[in-house]
Amino acid sequence: MDSEYEYTTINIANISYDTSMQDLMTFLALPGHPEPHMIRMYWKDQKCYAFATMEAKHATAAKNQLHHQDLHGRYLSIHFAEIGSS
Repeated sequence: MDSEYEYTTINIANISYDTSMQDLMTFLALPGHPEPHMIRMYWKDQKCYAFATMEAKHATAAKNQLHHQDLHGRYLSIHFAEIGSS
């Protein structure tokens, strides 16, 4: 990652199993904000969740503006990820 920026990871939960990586990238693309630096999606037993790493200010904007917004009929839950917690 580029060292001149501070990056933050957000956790996105309650994603529809039919949501693609491109769907999620489009959903997270707020006006005036770049695409996330990295997205990792996980599917298991009809459940899907993701982690998106982006510049800290963009992660905060995504959390504040997109938490509980609808994507493919599901209201997503977006929180800051707690890396390394168990």
